[in-house]
Amino acid sequence: MENSVIKLNARAKVNLFLHVEKKDEKGYHPLKTVFQPLILADEIIISKSDERGVKLTSNANIPLDKKNNVYKAISIFCKEINKSIEELKLHIHIQKNIPISAGLGGSAVDSAPVLIKLNELLNVNLSREKLEEIARKVGADVPQAFYSHATYATGYGDIIEEEFVLPSMFVSIYTPYDYMKNIANKTAYLYNLIDQEKEKYGENLEKALMAKMCLMKKALKSKDWKKIGSLMHNDFEFVAFKEYPILRKVKEIYLENGAYGALLAGSGGSVFGIFKNPSDSLAASNRVEQAVGRESGQIILTETTGC
Repeated sequence: MENSVIKLNARAKVNLFLHVEKKDEKGYHPLKTVFQPLILADEIIISKSDERGVKLTSNANIPLDKKNNVYKAISIFCKEINKSIEELKLHIHIQKNIPISAGLGGSAVDSAPVLIKLNELLNVNLSREKLEEIARKVGADVPQAFYSHATYATGYGDIIEEEFVLPSMFVSIYTPYDYMKNIANKTAYLYNLIDQEKEKYGENLEKALMAKMCLMKKALKSKDWKKIGSLMHNDFEFVAFKEYPILRKVKEIYLENGAYGALLAGSGGSVFGIFKNPSDSLAASNRVEQAVGRESGQIILTETTGC
């Protein structure tokens, strides 16, 4: 790459459907989920370095060592091709635009475009399947970031079963500043609460959600955003809304102001609304700000990827 600078986009994601199943024999929760990429993205800037190895920098307070998913992905990639990471001599700057720990993909999505570009730069030509296999070792949310459009995923969210090209829609995202800041492992904590909550409902709830998932897949195939919006579901809402009631209020405001659908993003704390028109998205955002206060969180206006 000589002295050139390479700029990559790592797109945020939301889950249009997120169903958490019972723990498996490994102690993990399988998922059935629908990912939708957004235009909102982090910018990854890769340049040549005089120093050996990979140096990470960022505008945000994130890990810049082996705990970083970009570094982890590069390390696994290098082992796969029997190359030392010290030979690379790369500087990678991660310009964070996606809110951190907000259910929008955060650090997970940053590693996918880096893997694709590294495969190209080193002329390795690993298959897409092999790159996704590496991505699964980095994190369950990483494989979906290889896709430009909505995807249906199983496993732990890491097995992409099908891709759907939907019309582009407008999105408003509200992210509270203090969502579960005092919880060391937010996602694990919420998974535990979901297990407790679902014990109250038994198998009937599981059957109802599986039926709803089937209807969602039909709506995705027909590209019907009104139907998709009416079927949007996230199991984490069972517990997140109890822990942080303001999120339920934001969802209700979106739905009352023209959203085709509104939902908690991932395990939270963002809530997003899907709108047909940018004016509706902006108007709903203003109403959210009036209701919960500008000081309570950040509102981002973006779009879904699509045709």
